[in-house]
Amino acid sequence: MNVAASRTAPVRATHLVRVPVTTVWSTPQSPRPVDAAMVADEPDAVAWLAALDADAAADGVVDDGTRAGRLGLHGLVETQLVEGEPVIVTEFDADGGWAHV
Repeated sequence: MNVAASRTAPVRATHLVRVPVTTVWSTPQSPRPVDAAMVADEPDAVAWLAALDADAAADGVVDDGTRAGRLGLHGLVETQLVEGEPVIVTEFDADGGWAHV
């Protein structure tokens, strides 16, 4: 689950997380290229953590001046959810890519 993008439609429905683990991002723009494994249809937490560690080991700062790796997640991630947890969806992107929970 992720946070709503533009072109949203109001809704209020309870859903269950259907993947082993997922991330609730602060905004649709929050995920960085290194976070690709966690925004995939089937998130891969092991690959994501390895990518975060490799990213931080490279130089610690990315091109836009933000922190790399796990430290760079500050302000970008609200929480993580595991399979079976309920979430209340309050808005969704018309394209189905993002939901506000």
